[in-house]
Amino acid sequence: MLIGCTMKVDLPHDEDPMKFHIPHADKIVHFGIFFILAALIGLEKKFVSLSDKIKIVIISTLYGIMIEIIQYFIPWRGFDYYDMLADFCGAVVGAMLCSFLKKRTKKLLSTRFAR
Repeated sequence: MLIGCTMKVDLPHDEDPMKFHIPHADKIVHFGIFFILAALIGLEKKFVSLSDKIKIVIISTLYGIMIEIIQYFIPWRGFDYYDMLADFCGAVVGAMLCSFLKKRTKKLLSTRFAR
């Protein structure tokens, strides 16, 4: 994740107004990445208590802040408070849903490999 967030990406800038454009797509990506990070951390644990979920959110958010600080010093990347907010929101939703995802994953795996 750190490598992906610090590498240089040259995307073509298409100025055609008729092209499909998703506003704030980078914030959606930040949310999704940190949702997955928090959910995977939660899935690793056998039982996820509320205090565990709070720790998952704190760890994930601190990781996002660290990435933004690193990006501040990289010329082709940028520091953005809204990226950190999207990271935090993704981590909260991922941590809150990890119990649900754990049950669904367990159910899916038990039915898939029961045969």
